[in-house]
Amino acid sequence: MLGLPASAAGIFILAQTVGSTGVSLIWAYINDRYSCRLVIRAVSWLVLAAPAAALLLPLAMRALHLPAGMNYLYAVVFLIMGATWGGAWMGFTNYVMELAQDEIRPLFLGLQSTLSAPTVVMPLLGGWLLSAIPGAPYQVLFGITALAGLVSVAAARRLAEPRPSEEQYL
Repeated sequence: MLGLPASAAGIFILAQTVGSTGVSLIWAYINDRYSCRLVIRAVSWLVLAAPAAALLLPLAMRALHLPAGMNYLYAVVFLIMGATWGGAWMGFTNYVMELAQDEIRPLFLGLQSTLSAPTVVMPLLGGWLLSAIPGAPYQVLFGITALAGLVSVAAARRLAEPRPSEEQYL
């Protein structure tokens, strides 16, 4: 679809790994200094940014008259996805850890893992959707994903702060 050799997958996987590991230091700082809720809020914007970048990149490449070989710029999308996954794991796990009392923390972590398990099939569902609808462009799938990103931004704004305020200890 992008006209890239199969070896480009290695570049995309590398970009995703760099995004996940490299940005984790930033997520850790934000989590420790501010809160895991802020990490979740920032990650929710990245959930929106990845499909938006995938949608806008071809338009930008055409507008700038970049050659087809520049499709390697899609590595930016994978970099964002890696940063998203690293931050989501850190933010949500720490949110559950801070929210749950010590005696029920294992239950909450198990529940979090169980409830997030269905997301593993989302890529398969996306592939099936593209193959089931004849002539459906991948932009439709990215558009649906971007809408889900907007929902995540709205949901993240409603999260309560799990850390007690320092005023409670004064």
